[in-house]
Amino acid sequence: MGPAAFPSKGAQARRKADGILGEIYANDPPRNLLSVRWPTIPGAYASADYTPEEFARAWELTGVQLAEPRPSAVASGIIGFAVFMFLLLVLVHSKRFGYAGYDAHKPLAADSAATLHNVQLLDRKYGLLAADLCAAGADDYLRSVTQHRFAWDDNDTPSDLFDSFSNVLTAPGVLTMISGKARISNGFGDFHPVELFCNFDTQSREVLSYAWLDRGQ
Repeated sequence: MGPAAFPSKGAQARRKADGILGEIYANDPPRNLLSVRWPTIPGAYASADYTPEEFARAWELTGVQLAEPRPSAVASGIIGFAVFMFLLLVLVHSKRFGYAGYDAHKPLAADSAATLHNVQLLDRKYGLLAADLCAAGADDYLRSVTQHRFAWDDNDTPSDLFDSFSNVLTAPGVLTMISGKARISNGFGDFHPVELFCNFDTQSREVLSYAWLDRGQ
């Protein structure tokens, strides 16, 4: 595989052994290396580094170029205004129509199949809400998986913590939000970064699960 055929970052690939879809999330042509990741449990990934020759033996390109993960909000001011308007609409709705709260047996949304299978449309429609609700439960999740202290990057509001989303759908209508802003202590005062994933069901509007990946090792 010559330099011209070096797989580009964001290219989708299919593993020949089992048909699993992955993506090239990093490449380093000068070192003749590229990195592929693929979903394992919902919201988490496995990854491996390959030379182009090793990649060609194990994977094949599908011809699909996945979009780079983008922020789900442009600015904190816009986020704050959108959240305020959302809460205001909920309040007005409850007063006018007697809404008594969330009912798990009556989902609040019923999007088309095309929307449920399109991660870009899901983020455009539910990204702000997903980021907000994922942030609300993130501290409790981190306390459940570590006995040490944790912290978030400075100067971030809760709505800014989950600022990107996965291009891979773990299930129709489930938006996986991503945060790289958490840091966990090693017990000796040093903090190392972790990547946090949050699976949000856009149809029931609830957080399904969290997962994390240690980036400090």
